[in-house]
Amino acid sequence: MTDIYTQFDKATVSLTAAALVLDGEAVGRVVVKYGAAATAYVQVWGAAMAKGRATGYGYDKTTAAIADAVRHLILASVSAGDTQAHDAMTRVLSAFADGGAGGERWDTRLRAAGFTVCNVI
Repeated sequence: MTDIYTQFDKATVSLTAAALVLDGEAVGRVVVKYGAAATAYVQVWGAAMAKGRATGYGYDKTTAAIADAVRHLILASVSAGDTQAHDAMTRVLSAFADGGAGGERWDTRLRAAGFTVCNVI
């Protein structure tokens, strides 16, 4: 029987997950699954989750997939009256305003927007 750590490693080998923290509170998440394409899921608490994909070779597919997901986020979906969710969503959107074309990695962009990016897997 395989030990629990080996089972966990096998289950998460093609997965990256990060918590987005703003002003000391978790405000969202970014999860990327790797395969033939990078598929990214981005969510700010209080708003709908968005999905993005990137395929091909020779570039940072993770940042491209996250930028694609961010393009699908809708600021209006943030719950009314939740100013922290609104601020977090605005910061995420501004971090990828150029569609990911600036050359910075996804986590560098989010840190520059004021987030602490905590890798959890």
